[in-house]
Amino acid sequence: MAAALSEELAVVARLKPQTVNAAATGETDVVDMKYFDRVMFIFDLGDYAGGNNGSLAAGIYGDTASNGSFATLITGKSLTTGTFTGSAGDDAVGILEVRGDELAAQGLRYIKAKATPSNQNLTLSIIGLGGHTRYNPASDFDLAAVKEIINA
Repeated sequence: MAAALSEELAVVARLKPQTVNAAATGETDVVDMKYFDRVMFIFDLGDYAGGNNGSLAAGIYGDTASNGSFATLITGKSLTTGTFTGSAGDDAVGILEVRGDELAAQGLRYIKAKATPSNQNLTLSIIGLGGHTRYNPASDFDLAAVKEIINA
């Protein structure tokens, strides 16, 4: 029998559901990639406040230190802004995945996801899932915010 997904994927980062003000940046927890070969961030977008004229800049950022500035956008790891603009951006989901070798190529070890809406406030949340863990089960690396796991 195959392992449960909760044993193969760890919840490693999140931005809890909230309204992120226009021009402000919502950020997830920091992920140490020494434990994972891949991390996938799922961006769950709600509505832009006050109309459909908002847009979103979102991506995966890296650093060499866990308490760094995370100013380096990982090459090729940003959502296409036009896809998440206006009414097309309301109630949408975007997914970005990064591999450990992509980070190593840029000399980075730690990552986080960031999202910055422009023009309008935006409700959103982000979940980061770590996979291909160095040690099993992956659920050993879950955030403390994971309160219960029920497997099939």
